[in-house]
Amino acid sequence: MRVAMIIDLFYPYQLGGAERQFFELAKRLAKRHEIHVFTLKLRGCKPEERYHGINIHRVGIPHPLHRRSIISLLSFYPFVLFSLLKNFRRFDVIHANQAAALLSFFLGISTKPFIATIHDLYLNRWREFRAAIPLLGRLLEFLICRGKYALVLTVSAYSAKKLLNCGMKNIVIVPNGIELKKFKGRMKKEDRVVYLGRLVRYKHVDTLIRAAKLVQERMKGRDVKLVIIGEGEERRKLEKLAEKLRCNCEFLGFVSEKRKIRELKRAKIFCSLSNIEGFGISLLEAFASGTAAVVRDLPCYREFAPKNCAIFLSNKEADDPKIVAEKIIKLLTDKHLAKKYAESARKLAKHYDWDKIASYIEKIYERAARSAGEQR
Repeated sequence: MRVAMIIDLFYPYQLGGAERQFFELAKRLAKRHEIHVFTLKLRGCKPEERYHGINIHRVGIPHPLHRRSIISLLSFYPFVLFSLLKNFRRFDVIHANQAAALLSFFLGISTKPFIATIHDLYLNRWREFRAAIPLLGRLLEFLICRGKYALVLTVSAYSAKKLLNCGMKNIVIVPNGIELKKFKGRMKKEDRVVYLGRLVRYKHVDTLIRAAKLVQERMKGRDVKLVIIGEGEERRKLEKLAEKLRCNCEFLGFVSEKRKIRELKRAKIFCSLSNIEGFGISLLEAFASGTAAVVRDLPCYREFAPKNCAIFLSNKEADDPKIVAEKIIKLLTDKHLAKKYAESARKLAKHYDWDKIASYIEKIYERAARSAGEQR
């Protein structure tokens, strides 16, 4: 089977869950099928490349590796559409990720099955972004919800409910996963609190920095360190806040997969106060690392994580640095409780291996291609 996967940002750009998902799926599917990924050019990368059996076609205005560029992202659509149309007949299935689903208005009318993965919709949460982004975001989601799709894949029942409410049909839930074999083995835990994700307003990393400072003040006899992994528009502002508060905080930026897993394994606590998530791969990775977690109580987390896997905070609690600090201190001082959460979480993570998820996606492709063939 020949599959065209369309995503604006792809390997080696791996800053978000969407990029990670498509890379992990493409890498596994390429072992049995001819996989072509159409994506944006990345600075320092070849326009055409074969990696892990994936045929990568990079088009448009070159995009930076460790941040987002709106101008480059907008250039993606006309370039990728032209590139796809030249080779359209050779593919059995078209699979687009999130914003790339807009191409269904041009490609979804064909007899080729056009599948879209919509990880989540922000809806009224766009107001948490700055400048013209809320307006553009609302327009983008309005158009995405009116695309022409054979199937719509999403990562959780929480996201599926939003899609249904927006009038979308033929929705299939396919959860995200992790590469379990990379998380084998354990490391000695240190007094480190780790955050993993984009540095944007709705992740509320500023609240975490304030909470970490309170933890450090109350536990002066221990060298508690906050480690922040990720990039984003808020980084400089967050660095200034940490400097102003004299918080023992290290910004690692974008790190390799190996370094990321090592940091997760070293830390005693993973903390995320984000109030917008479609699934939460970083939490699942923390679980696989045997790291106790303190997170905002989001519906998508509850779908795969029971109470005994993490400390869940209400919105009011997650927005209060004092309460966040109290929960972190609780896990740092109660070894038995932290171990209980970590062990329960590690067991749960074993059910979310990318190999299983890729096999499920493969069956979805085969059914879609077969159904399209019967309709011709």
